Amino acid sequence: MFTMKYIKIINYRIIILFILFQSQIENSIGQSKEECGTVPNQQYLDYLENSLTEREKLVNRHYKDRLQGRATSTSIPVQFHVSRTTEGNDAAVSDEDLLKVIDNINTSFSIMGISFTSCGQTKFIDDTFLHTNFEKDLHDPLLDQYDDKFILNIYFFADITDVNGYAKFPQDQVDRIVITSERALTSTVEHELGHYFSLLHTYETSRGNELVSGNNCRVAGDFICDTPPDPGDRSDFNACIYNGTAVDGAGDRYAPDGFNYMGRGQATCRNRFSILQRERILASLLMDRYYLVDCSQTAPENSCISTITSFPYEESFEDFAGGTEWRQNVDDDFGWRIRHRTSSSNTGPDEALDGDYFMYTEASDYMNATGILSSPCFDLQDRSTLNVTFGYHLFGTDIGKLSLQLTKDEGATWASVWVQQGNKGNQWNNAVITLDEYVGNTIQLRFVGETGSGSRGDMAIDNIVISSAPLVTGVRPGPDKNTLTLYPNPARDILTIQYSDLKQGHPTLYVTNVSGHVVYEQKLSNISASKEIKLDLKEWNPGVYYVRIIGQEKEFTTMFVHQP
Repeated sequence: MFTMKYIKIINYRIIILFILFQSQIENSIGQSKEECGTVPNQQYLDYLENSLTEREKLVNRHYKDRLQGRATSTSIPVQFHVSRTTEGNDAAVSDEDLLKVIDNINTSFSIMGISFTSCGQTKFIDDTFLHTNFEKDLHDPLLDQYDDKFILNIYFFADITDVNGYAKFPQDQVDRIVITSERALTSTVEHELGHYFSLLHTYETSRGNELVSGNNCRVAGDFICDTPPDPGDRSDFNACIYNGTAVDGAGDRYAPDGFNYMGRGQATCRNRFSILQRERILASLLMDRYYLVDCSQTAPENSCISTITSFPYEESFEDFAGGTEWRQNVDDDFGWRIRHRTSSSNTGPDEALDGDYFMYTEASDYMNATGILSSPCFDLQDRSTLNVTFGYHLFGTDIGKLSLQLTKDEGATWASVWVQQGNKGNQWNNAVITLDEYVGNTIQLRFVGETGSGSRGDMAIDNIVISSAPLVTGVRPGPDKNTLTLYPNPARDILTIQYSDLKQGHPTLYVTNVSGHVVYEQKLSNISASKEIKLDLKEWNPGVYYVRIIGQEKEFTTMFVHQP
């Protein structure tokens, strides 16, 4: 009769034998098919290496926001695409297994405050040949027609002939991972998601071999310093443990982590990202994949995410991962990007106009293409004025055209209200636009960036301010309606302020910017005769300002625009 002790020993041995058996199977499969087909090019490696410091700052700010209760968890929208035969039979992955995929990746990413949500019905690709003979390099371009924009697209095929899976790096601006069906419920999904969120293999050598000591961990290998370098031989792993004898250039023996999602360990063993890998994933979500929206926000191209009723409204793109109410359009050629500087030389700004970040078009990846960035809606039903100011940066020999468009009929028609094209020099410029003819409507704005034919054509925008005065702001009706008059409006050098009939004691005139800061103040006479003040605006920043006369009983307010 077996005792409990012997039963435990037998069970333990069975588990070990199972792991060894699985390892042998995976090793034999790996000899004929690459585990992963995600290979970084030099452009992506440059992009990643040059942005490491910025990514670390983003993560630090995110952690600070979390401690102060300002950061929330992020839900990533997922659209599943599953291959079938031409007749619509033999789906590569069942609906039940797709639910398990969501459960698995939610468990793996929950520690980062990231979750994944399936966007409704699975989309099927009914093609018998692709179903069983999908080849990465040959057939991947065919998937462009199936991708949902600004959603993570996960494809499953019954068989991929050359790899078990692959993903698109952030530099590609394509939201796609592709996996063979036999790996749907393994760590291959997490592995490819790691690539999707910028991670490299722990056995990456394109920028040199990382030393076991870690002395060159920021410039070689995977650019991450808490992942032991991996010599890259799957056959040296048995039962999740590395048994190889390889040494690095300094003679130190490798000791890779067989449990790391991005390593060479068996798929049945991999179950974790390192701490710094998790931070890199968060940084990529904030910096590279910030445009991902929830499933309900992807259908109507011109639908409003929200409607603004309080003014002035300001947007400087300082919030990430859904923090901005501006959205990419789903039917254009490329997405605008948030950065603190552009990655190309001799084009684009080196710093933001306001804060740390700005929005821009990357011309290197998309030449002769159009990217559209849409605002929330603005309710101007009870307003009397509308002014739009923003900073723009058009520097480079290949600058295309940047325009601001407006709709008042829910996107049925768009009117161009501002256009600039060509090189405007390496500096931020200010645009000030008066659009009073659109008050009384609900409007939406959009920036349309049309890139030129070369790589030196990055266009940027920042510090958008939408100002609108109410119809009545404490101004008395009848003969008193002209108590406060400004001209010319808009003004460039000199603004004339006329006031009259101030039958109240000790009034004061204030001029404030859109943020409410007082930039000019003067005591006024309380006699009834008309008075006039001239303001020299030559040293003032272009933008929208409010002129207020405040007395003991009444307040008079009006707005003016200072143009550059």
